[in-house]
Amino acid sequence: MKVAAEFYPYTFGQSVAGADYLAAGYEPRMEIDPLDITNIATREKQTKDSFEKLRAGDPSAAILVDLVKEEDMMAAFSEPGVWVVADSMPCLATGEEPLTWDSPYGYGSAHPRAAGSHAKVLRFQREGGNITLMEAVAKLSYYQAEWLGPMVPDLQERGRIQQGMIADVTIYDPETVTDKSSCESGKSSFSSTGNPYVIVNGTIVVDDSEVLKVFPGQAIRNDITE
Repeated sequence: MKVAAEFYPYTFGQSVAGADYLAAGYEPRMEIDPLDITNIATREKQTKDSFEKLRAGDPSAAILVDLVKEEDMMAAFSEPGVWVVADSMPCLATGEEPLTWDSPYGYGSAHPRAAGSHAKVLRFQREGGNITLMEAVAKLSYYQAEWLGPMVPDLQERGRIQQGMIADVTIYDPETVTDKSSCESGKSSFSSTGNPYVIVNGTIVVDDSEVLKVFPGQAIRNDITE
């Protein structure tokens, strides 16, 4: 059986208050307590009573859950062949204005992994992570394409820079690339810095750190079989 391992470069995840795994008895099962749960809309840490009310009254409320120990996250980061995943969640409007392509960075509320995962891994590597830069890059692109390639033909043309491959390329400075998103109010969608150029499907979409309004990306799908 083909098995792969992956990790988030954050010690907290995003979920909803009504998630099944947060039903009664979650504390010993997950080794957390209500103070490890934050209501994203209000940025309030929960108590046993407030979380029970939130689950009953607004089960779709977005929450952050502190559930990973720092040492465990860094052990996964250091393990060869373990992927990085962002599992990006949608950014939610926090005011009366809707979220649009013209909304400023910082507007809305989301898990910072949606904006900062890749840059954070490259920063980890630079700041003393005990893996090589090539291993860090492989965790962000190559391992995923290699593992899924036999099952998803389109991914056989991705995950590495090589003649004949799809031109999806991020150009970054390994000495400065840094994540800027955080859980602080107004900062969860801050864009990373130190990656001034991005090319998608052969088209420049970030030019000298300016995000262009072009949309060359294509969905990766297998052919439908009956």
